[in-house]
Amino acid sequence: KMSGPVSEVLNTSEDKSVLITISSDDNNKLESEIRNIPGVISAKQIDGVIQLICDATVSPATINQFCFSKGIVLQQLQRKRKTLEARFLEITGGMSDR
Repeated sequence: KMSGPVSEVLNTSEDKSVLITISSDDNNKLESEIRNIPGVISAKQIDGVIQLICDATVSPATINQFCFSKGIVLQQLQRKRKTLEARFLEITGGMSDR
């Protein structure tokens, strides 16, 4: 069970996953291909970008190289700090009331 200050919940020591956002000309193709990278936990299209939750073995360089090898040109590739909402969705298994 998770409880405590927001900063603690966002920075729990057992959570080594990272949030990366990516986009391309064809986000549907990108989303289906990107799931094949070992270490990608989830991929979801939100507001024109794909949000990836990855384990610590996946870096932006890994993603860029993989996409290049598949003939996909990325328009955006950004590693982000996790939001409280992203952490909540992980803890609850992706269940949200929205």
